[in-house]
Amino acid sequence: MHYEVGHVVTFRTVNDETVTDAYVVARVDQLWDGKPGFVATVNGNTRTWGLDSEILTAVPAALAIIIGVDGEMIIRDVAPEIDTVRTLIGCEWLEEIAGPDWQAYVDEEAGLKAATVAVNQTATQLIAALKPELGGQLIRGTVVFFGKTRGGGECNVPYRVIAAADRLTFKPFDD
Repeated sequence: MHYEVGHVVTFRTVNDETVTDAYVVARVDQLWDGKPGFVATVNGNTRTWGLDSEILTAVPAALAIIIGVDGEMIIRDVAPEIDTVRTLIGCEWLEEIAGPDWQAYVDEEAGLKAATVAVNQTATQLIAALKPELGGQLIRGTVVFFGKTRGGGECNVPYRVIAAADRLTFKPFDD
């Protein structure tokens, strides 16, 4: 399986452990054992793996904004795969809300789960600012924003979306 720096990979280690969502930060021509390998970050920890590990999937990462129901905004590289987005949101079915250069994924069934899925005020305000024609539709649950390619695929979230989200979540320091 071919992979490059910037890909998110899933691989099986020599100990038969499956590692998911590993963000490749470097390829290494020769490790201490004389074999090639790669350096990847998994859950905030960066380490080196040898290429005797079996690469199962490799997907170019895209910069995304993840907004939780508590209003916390995380900007990070995400594999733009349906299963990864479902896991981030915590749902089975995804609904896409899109603008000309961005797309957001939400839990399609969140409206049916209104008693258990909280309104995401930050995402509701951001989507209303980016797409006013939605008329203030309430967004529930975690939301993942990506950029949108001309062909409709996912890519890095546009800076203007990051800036708009930052304006909504900025909290000045207390004196």
